Amino acid sequence: RDQLHRVNSSLLIHTIRLSQLLFALIVLNHFLACIWFYLGGLSGGWLSMEPSLAGQSVTVTYGYFTALHWSITQFHGNVDLNPYNMRERIFAVFVVLF
Repeated sequence: RDQLHRVNSSLLIHTIRLSQLLFALIVLNHFLACIWFYLGGLSGGWLSMEPSLAGQSVTVTYGYFTALHWSITQFHGNVDLNPYNMRERIFAVFVVLF
């Protein structure tokens, strides 16, 4: 933060701060997605219960990006991926509240 005081351009300062906020949001969504993916992989989790994934072999990449999609939508909208057990529901409520 001390280095930002040396910059004379307010546009550059705002761009740097916006970049910091976006990076923090991306990191937060990554961690939420990792937890959601982990919970989905447990017995009775969304990876085994989701009707759109029924009978499919889900790759880690597909599962992670589905979980990332879920975590991003918790901030601004809804997704068709729902919690299927109490662990997932508690985590989903925690994410929405905090």
